[in-house]
Amino acid sequence: METLFGHAGGEKAIRRFIEVFYASILADPVLQPLFGKGQPTHVDHLTAFDVETFGGPDRFTRELGGFDHVIAVHRNLMITQEQGDRFISLYMSAADKVGLPNDASFRQALREHVEFGVQVAMQNSHAKTDDELYPLREVPKWDWPAQADASTATHRVPEAFSGHDGGRWDPAVCRVVASWPHGSFAENLAVDSDGTVYVSLHSHNRIERYDPVTEKLETFAEFPAPVTGLAFAADGTLWASGGTVFTAPGYV
Repeated sequence: METLFGHAGGEKAIRRFIEVFYASILADPVLQPLFGKGQPTHVDHLTAFDVETFGGPDRFTRELGGFDHVIAVHRNLMITQEQGDRFISLYMSAADKVGLPNDASFRQALREHVEFGVQVAMQNSHAKTDDELYPLREVPKWDWPAQADASTATHRVPEAFSGHDGGRWDPAVCRVVASWPHGSFAENLAVDSDGTVYVSLHSHNRIERYDPVTEKLETFAEFPAPVTGLAFAADGTLWASGGTVFTAPGYV
């Protein structure tokens, strides 16, 4: 299957995209305080990062410091939600300006990639200790959005294993009906009276809805911070809670 890197047009296209994006950052009053006058190596580093995460050469990891460098440069920046949202907006706008492919699957992958990156950067920018850092230590490998349908659902037969009581456990066959790109974190779920499943996609600040009848997966709601808990009330109201430690406020 073609990688996101190849679909985008390779390194040349991604570099042009990053050049336009970076110029818009330096001209933006919300983001300019984070970036100052810019750095001569920043476009190259951002390009190498996107190239690698989209399935291209791994030069960022091999030659430019890898994810440890990403963590280090974001420490103590205290990135705000407004700055994170503006970063996402300018990133997607730059994709339009340079004419990156605009098919729905590619644009969804592009948005999910930058949304996840902003979440990681925000948390790391507020972390006072290493324990408060986002638990990611390597460049994530981004892929096409998964489609939940009969052709992509798979059956997995795990091997039997020894239980804590010393007995032998035989796991049941499981059917995967929905999945998300590497780096995603589906934290909780709730099922309504019709059997529709709602999943809190913590890593992407939204709730996904899966219909077991049509086998369709779609975004149900988006939030300004990660979604954690889900629960249905007796009257059918779906309640959600979430927030990000030390950054976005908690909410219900």
